[in-house]
Amino acid sequence: MPETIQVGAKLANMAEAVVVEFELDKDTNEAISRYGEEVVFSRYKASLIIDLQAYMRSHMKGEDPSTQAELQALVDSWTPGTKAKGKSPAEKIRDLLGKLSGEDRAALAEEFGL
Repeated sequence: MPETIQVGAKLANMAEAVVVEFELDKDTNEAISRYGEEVVFSRYKASLIIDLQAYMRSHMKGEDPSTQAELQALVDSWTPGTKAKGKSPAEKIRDLLGKLSGEDRAALAEEFGL
């Protein structure tokens, strides 16, 4: 049996969202019964492509973007619905320190007593 959820949407010039109720199917079998296999697969495929593109873009940004081959390897091991593990604070600091001049690193070391 579908679950009734509330879904809101608004435009940039609106102060408040318009909220409607929508019956959300409890699982894919229920969705297939309601809309048909073709529709459910089509929506799955569209959503998957958008998620994959976002995953790829996250590895194409920054100072050291992934190469085509690296991206392909990442995509080959990607699982939809999972979030890539972020860098630890130490890894982030190491990356930032690596971009500083020796003089700036020495000044920071002195400032923090390292």
